[in-house]
Amino acid sequence: MALMHAVQSAHTSLESGLLRILEMLDEERPEGRNWHADLIRRVAREMPRRRPAILSKELAAAADETRRFRHRATNNYDGFEIMDIDPTITAARKLVQRLRAEIAIFKSVIDPV
Repeated sequence: MALMHAVQSAHTSLESGLLRILEMLDEERPEGRNWHADLIRRVAREMPRRRPAILSKELAAAADETRRFRHRATNNYDGFEIMDIDPTITAARKLVQRLRAEIAIFKSVIDPV
């Protein structure tokens, strides 16, 4: 239960941060039923003449895994199998190790000091 809550909370915080970046760039936030997945796809995409990708494709794939885990944990609580957590732990580890650096690179490109 604690692991599920930690991953869910971490992913929700990641989404909030990504939405804040889009807001700072005057980009519309994704809407609709699939907005969570759309958000990750959008931040992994370069917007020509506007901005580079915020996250690399690899890190976006890790974020998508934690998103899918949150969905499984929330909607399939009774069917959750702890043995199925390995891909999510690997993805979470990748996010912890690389997110700060990728955001710093993005910031240095759009706001060089």
